[in-house]
Amino acid sequence: MAGAHSALAPSGAEIWLNCPGSVELCAKLPRKKARYVMVEGTVAHALCEEYTGGKLTSEALTALEGTTRKQEGFDVTITEEMISAVFEWADTIKADVEKMKGGNKPGRSEVCVLTEQKVVMSSVDEAVWGKADKIIYRKGDRVKVYDFKYGKGVAVDAEENPQMGIYGVGALDTLGIGRSYDALDLTIVQPRAPHADGGTRTWTADRAWVAAFRAKVKAAVLATREPNAPCNPGSWCRWCPANEYASCNAIREEVQKQAGVTFDVVPSPTAQMPDVMAMPAEKLVLALRYRDMVKGFFKAMEDRLQGMLEAGETVPGLKLVDGRSTREWADEAAVEASYGPMLGDKLFKREMLSPAGLEKVIGKGKKTAEEMARLVVKRPGAKTIAWDTDPRPTAKGSAQEMFGVIPPAVPAKASNDALMLELMGNAPKTKGPIWPI
Repeated sequence: MAGAHSALAPSGAEIWLNCPGSVELCAKLPRKKARYVMVEGTVAHALCEEYTGGKLTSEALTALEGTTRKQEGFDVTITEEMISAVFEWADTIKADVEKMKGGNKPGRSEVCVLTEQKVVMSSVDEAVWGKADKIIYRKGDRVKVYDFKYGKGVAVDAEENPQMGIYGVGALDTLGIGRSYDALDLTIVQPRAPHADGGTRTWTADRAWVAAFRAKVKAAVLATREPNAPCNPGSWCRWCPANEYASCNAIREEVQKQAGVTFDVVPSPTAQMPDVMAMPAEKLVLALRYRDMVKGFFKAMEDRLQGMLEAGETVPGLKLVDGRSTREWADEAAVEASYGPMLGDKLFKREMLSPAGLEKVIGKGKKTAEEMARLVVKRPGAKTIAWDTDPRPTAKGSAQEMFGVIPPAVPAKASNDALMLELMGNAPKTKGPIWPI
């Protein structure tokens, strides 16, 4: 699950499929700085590989809770949540292998399970390759490709997912399967992310989609190799390294343009921002669509300025300070020796296992499920806003749940493009750039 990827990596497919200029632009940037959330995912991936590969038993994996692993300079704590995610990954793979074996037909070979398999979309271009977390297949049967995601901020859908598409079509090309398969199943296992279909999502790609996807990727690859390939801002900018380093002129121009369209008067550096309560819903929605792009731009500025300060450079108006320090035991055994005789069990915190943790200890059999159904209650998650393309079902508002009141709907627009034209036509001329640069 770890390892190098190509410039046309599956993980960045949504970016370069939509923005051909991003490939050349990102190639000039320094290596992305590691963050805890990234290395935490790397550790979770490693545990998945170790457990499904037989290097860890279920008891040994469970015993790792509370321990730490060094990863790219970070101490990553292995939590009960991480262990539960690994078990969910392994259970998904095991169940699908058994199901494929159960559907055995005369003359078919054994089920093959591949881990960290390099796949190349050779039918399109040798430069399009990556490593699939897991592949299960048998010639003439279903081909199943899996990707483990530990992130929880955004639920990733499997349907027509470009990253999964490259893994899937790459698997067909690399394994020499060609058209000798019943179906191509693309599965994302993302235990911590909220989604209507739970932590595991599978989408089956038919042959017509595979053919169309091959053509789409081929056209995109050629576009990235054009001299001065253009950058095309959009929702994919959220994940682009060029946005993180504030190195994309197209993003800056797009944000500047949208600032003039969204606000009646573009704020100066010393002016107050527009009154949110006075803005119509259409403008609020339009502004929100550029939230991640703007946040990425400012985060890039902060990172660069902090890097300059850490290197000893003087930055007018800013200084480097230490964050709040925390206390921790230098030697837990010494603490127990000093306070154990006095406090006994009071020295330690006792917690009941979560439902997921209990299942890992006693198993997930039918009897366990029936007993736990009597003891477990599933609390609704906190409500949040999402784009109308989000696959989760629409939730009732608080007023609807309490009183059955249905708030007035925001008038629908024919399309974002129509809304853009309307707002641009009514927007007064801006007084100046929103950015003080």
